[in-house]
Amino acid sequence: LLSSLLLLNARSLNPSAQSVDRWKLNDLIGRVEEKRQTGQLFPFIAITESWLKSYISDAQLQIPGYSITRSDRSKRNGGGVLLYSMSSLPISVSECFDDGTCQGLCNVFPSAKLLVAVVYRPPDASYSSFSNVLEHIRHTIDTLPDTDYDIFITGDFNLPQIDWESLQIGSGGT
Repeated sequence: LLSSLLLLNARSLNPSAQSVDRWKLNDLIGRVEEKRQTGQLFPFIAITESWLKSYISDAQLQIPGYSITRSDRSKRNGGGVLLYSMSSLPISVSECFDDGTCQGLCNVFPSAKLLVAVVYRPPDASYSSFSNVLEHIRHTIDTLPDTDYDIFITGDFNLPQIDWESLQIGSGGT
């Protein structure tokens, strides 16, 4: 059960938006409730491009039965990541990263021996910004108490030059 994760690129989860965006959270809650009724809950729901700001409270984003961890983009619009995790899974470490370009978060779930990381890298991210968010994740991995933790790293990496079938980088990729 803990080996499943739902990844969504929300392109705004703002519940106070004056557009169709304000219904995205309600739609997500409805889909979670459908899963709950069939006994097939996702233990983790990772959201990229949450487009949230600090004035939006976690209470406005709550999904019953889940805890929220998030890293909002502070220096410009868009971006941001959020992780819903089942409330029954205690979090021992929660590290967030935001350099104004890339965002990331890492949560450690010791009872499941699991680390979950969510990353957003916009298409215009510099090498150093992306490198810094990956270093942040590596540092959190290095602090795990032992080596038998499972590690999920997911998100929106915006790497269109990579051919994922052949694992080759096309022209223009770095």
